[in-house]
Amino acid sequence: MPQKYTFGAFWRRCAFFTVCMSAIAPAFDRVALAQDRARSLAGPAADAGDTASQEGAHGGGFHCMGCMPAPIMGAVMIPKGAVMTNFIAMWMHNDGPGMGTGGVTPEQVVTTVPNRFAGMPMPGYPAMKQPALLRTAPLDMDMNAQMLGVMYGVSNTVNLMIMPTYVEKDMTMLVFKGATGTTRLGTSKVSAEGPGDTTASALVRLYQAPNQEVHIMLGAGLPTGSITQSGYMLSPSGITMKMRLNYGMQPGDGTIDAAPAAFYTGKDGKYNWGAMYRGRLPLQQANGEGWRIGNMNQLTGWAGYALAPWLTGTVRLAGTAQDAVHGLDTQITGPAPGANPDFYGGESINAFAGLSAKGEIPGIGKGRVAVEFGVPLYQRVNGVQAQQDWALSLSAMAHF
Repeated sequence: MPQKYTFGAFWRRCAFFTVCMSAIAPAFDRVALAQDRARSLAGPAADAGDTASQEGAHGGGFHCMGCMPAPIMGAVMIPKGAVMTNFIAMWMHNDGPGMGTGGVTPEQVVTTVPNRFAGMPMPGYPAMKQPALLRTAPLDMDMNAQMLGVMYGVSNTVNLMIMPTYVEKDMTMLVFKGATGTTRLGTSKVSAEGPGDTTASALVRLYQAPNQEVHIMLGAGLPTGSITQSGYMLSPSGITMKMRLNYGMQPGDGTIDAAPAAFYTGKDGKYNWGAMYRGRLPLQQANGEGWRIGNMNQLTGWAGYALAPWLTGTVRLAGTAQDAVHGLDTQITGPAPGANPDFYGGESINAFAGLSAKGEIPGIGKGRVAVEFGVPLYQRVNGVQAQQDWALSLSAMAHF
């Protein structure tokens, strides 16, 4: 788990999601009122028909609401007039440093890796020039992201979804003394916290059979997260100064992004399976600070088995490729790996295992809770980065 988790942070998250829910609650009320009026006009038979349509209209897709791995959002579509919420919490721990496909020691980093900003003025000290090599190395990084997805069935073939995010990141760097050498000076710990970017999407069903379904997601990432957070960092000279946090520590990316996805799901008796493609592709050349994240593409496939009528076990493989950061924020500089935009992205293959439990929520509708844990099987990082170590996801879904 992330090392920093305070009651203050918890209540700030609660306030953030309360504001989000307050904004969309009137829409829920209108949907529920319209459904109640329709049922009262149609009589008891309509209630039975509605239940049958919700249980059967979606074939494998809807019946597998309780089969999906915990972090998969958008693989299930809901019927016209229905609402589904999905709260997902994700924890990721990176342990470094790494270069290419293997780990290295901090001493190797500061004695072999060039500093992109060599010869330029040190941040906060114009008279001092930056050293030729890096003087810090990543020790670890923790990230906790909490997402609240809300979906509404415009029709049986089109759903709309919005998903705000709240992000917390913590990073520890090992700082070496002076311009050269391997004398360890101390550690520098920085944190960032706040709303992340928001995704708004439309899901469109392309194909449906009794136990199979194909649909696509047409989404946009909206820049609601900060890209200018700062923190106090220890410099090789022994001075602690306030500086803008590096690209990977910012809660947002500052650009409008295309967020496409495609899903295939199937089910046969106790077995279910699925595959997904998703991307995050910036549509702007740069954000307001002069940079943008690299294109991200991911393929994932999973299989599940019903251990009980209410409990499903899942296994999943995910392959991800992401480009380096493009452009440069002139306020992010220094002899640290995270200041170099080329030292982001890479490729990875991760394996996951999880459990998903479903049931009735009294007075609301159907629901499920799920958990999934994963580790990397392969990774290749660009430049110097903290390597992936493990990931944990928790999910709570309600359909009404």
